[in-house]
Amino acid sequence: MQPWAKQNNILTGLPLYTEIKMDSYSICVSTRLLINCSKTQVWRFICDVENMDRWVRGFSKTHWVSISDELRVGSLFNTLFSYRGKEHNVGFKITKYIVETTFGFETETGNLHYSSIIDLEEVDGATRLKLTMLTGSQNKER
Repeated sequence: MQPWAKQNNILTGLPLYTEIKMDSYSICVSTRLLINCSKTQVWRFICDVENMDRWVRGFSKTHWVSISDELRVGSLFNTLFSYRGKEHNVGFKITKYIVETTFGFETETGNLHYSSIIDLEEVDGATRLKLTMLTGSQNKER
């Protein structure tokens, strides 16, 4: 296992499994990593959306829109998403939130549909992270 990502990079860990499914309308990626950090450390890092610029490729200037003392389902954040040389302002909504277990979000505004669910599990002092991401034009009614 490698140490926790401190660089401007995707989360670093030992890849356990990655599956990619594609059709003409969407892409679904499911991957699992084993990260040599506590579940609490990983949870705090992924739930601070301002860290997403460090681990979600294409995200920059990510910031909270919702002003609240508590992160919860329905909280909103925005990012500038770069893809193929173009930048898009995209708004996201938290869709799943189970403390130190599950964090999910999906697009609320913008031209692209993107949804992601992250599940965490403690394994022998490390953390197994499962990320499922779905993007495409057909997976959300507009």
